[in-house]
Amino acid sequence: YDYVDLLLNSTFCLIPRGRRLGSFRFLEALRFACIPIVLSNGWVLPFSEVIDWNKACIQVDERQLFDVPDLIDAMSDEKILAMKQQCIFLWHTYFQSVNRIVLSTLEIIRGRIEQANPAQNLLWNGIPGALAALHTPPVDGIQDYPFHFSRISKSHVEETFTAIVIIRSYQNTKESSLFYRLMNTLTSISAIRKIWIHWKCNQSVIALDALPRILPNISIVISDFRNQNWYLNNISQLSHTIETQAILFLDQDSTYNKHEILFAFDIWRTFTDRLVGYSSKNHYWNEAYKRYEFTSKLLNYYSIIMLDGAFMHRHYYNLVHQFFSDVAVNQIQRLHNCLDIAINVVISYVTNKPPIKLSRQKFHKSSYEGLPSSDRAFKAERTKMGQRQKCLNYLSNLFGTLPLKRSYLRYDMLKDPAAGDGNS
Repeated sequence: YDYVDLLLNSTFCLIPRGRRLGSFRFLEALRFACIPIVLSNGWVLPFSEVIDWNKACIQVDERQLFDVPDLIDAMSDEKILAMKQQCIFLWHTYFQSVNRIVLSTLEIIRGRIEQANPAQNLLWNGIPGALAALHTPPVDGIQDYPFHFSRISKSHVEETFTAIVIIRSYQNTKESSLFYRLMNTLTSISAIRKIWIHWKCNQSVIALDALPRILPNISIVISDFRNQNWYLNNISQLSHTIETQAILFLDQDSTYNKHEILFAFDIWRTFTDRLVGYSSKNHYWNEAYKRYEFTSKLLNYYSIIMLDGAFMHRHYYNLVHQFFSDVAVNQIQRLHNCLDIAINVVISYVTNKPPIKLSRQKFHKSSYEGLPSSDRAFKAERTKMGQRQKCLNYLSNLFGTLPLKRSYLRYDMLKDPAAGDGNS
């Protein structure tokens, strides 16, 4: 018989003691999702101070060997499946390489020295695992991790969010302008706690009293980011401005209505560890040129959600600056259209999950579709596509691969005939 085939087709694996208490067959069983039945009195399983091994293996007293069949028969199919899934998770997260074993060991030692709070330990036994927090900013409690809320009811997630509006060019605040209408929409949404305007255009910063405000309790803050070379550095220093778990990103010419924004927020509250938004893009490998390509074609699947109209957890906001070196951050800033992709890559790397796409109430064509190739808007879009392609390949070189995940999942807003509005 082939040993690997036997492991792959086995549900349980007996792990008796070897010459010592431990046995290398324990890790072999984990690797192939064969639930270990450990028969070795006194053996302390690896990383047992942080890993709950009761979720992945069965420990039996050596003197009770003949009771094993009865223990197995008493287990439900659901529990067996859950234990096999946990074996796969633990193997891939902490034991599949020497590098991961060393990182896990160092993380445990760091926790002992710093007496890390239980928020860190809770991450060891569920996706994405404690090693995902190595690159992330420190948190005060488990509620500050987006992964935590993905496992519980969304009733525990905050019902307010912060809207970030990016201003790249500014003409006026006449009622006919898209920016003016966007501000009217945002200041009418009671779920918004704060509107944070990122002023990145060359014109003078607008006065607050020149902006429309329907609900007076919504706070509006304007930050001057006209020095774009230091944009990421500045937002990391001002991250305390965000007081909510959820962040909504919008461009100044966004045309999302109130129902679309609230629909996106409602879906995000179910998937707090994901990037949730409307504008989807894709990537693919070009074998002829040996590089990744970026595409805006309308396909059934996607791997990237652009930030305009997208929600994400504030935990990820600092992640790009925390995750990459200063050299990498500067390169991302120089590419201009790279931040959207960098955030998608980091979130997919940490969670091993794709973003989530939403559909709008009405189909909106891209502003450059149908334009002649000589048109300025068309040329500008081609330049953006080129920068995004460079960004994809730059990030691929940094990671050694491109951790973006594809998905076919899409959430559509249903229309209520009685109300005449879109409802989720």
